[in-house]
Amino acid sequence: KSNSGKKLFEEDGSDTSYFQAIKAELTDLALDFQRVYEFSEELINLKLLKPIDFEVATKYGKAQFKRVFIGDVEALSKIQPEKLYFLNTAGYLPIIYSIYFSVRNFKLFDLL
Repeated sequence: KSNSGKKLFEEDGSDTSYFQAIKAELTDLALDFQRVYEFSEELINLKLLKPIDFEVATKYGKAQFKRVFIGDVEALSKIQPEKLYFLNTAGYLPIIYSIYFSVRNFKLFDLL
C-alpha cells in the first residue's frame, strides 16, 4: 500500500475537499471552453476573423505562421450597430481588438 498522493474520498464515500477543489477547477475549465466556443462561433458567423500568413524574424531566427486567424477590423467597422453593441456588452469587443493587435507583439521577442 502506497501512502503517496492525496485521498479523493473520505471513509464514508464522500468527496474530500481536495477532490472537490479539483472538480471545481475542471468545471471552471469546461465553462471557459464553452465560452471560447461561443465567442469563436459568433466571430465566425459575423465574419470578423480573417486568416493571415506572416513571418517573424527575431534575433533567435525566423518563424513562419500560416492561416493564423486575427480580428478583421475592416469587417468590424461595417457591422450593424446592434451587433456592435452586443459584442461590446458580451465583452467580445476588447478581445477582438486584442487578437488584432497581438500579432505586433511578436517583435517583443527581440527584447527577451
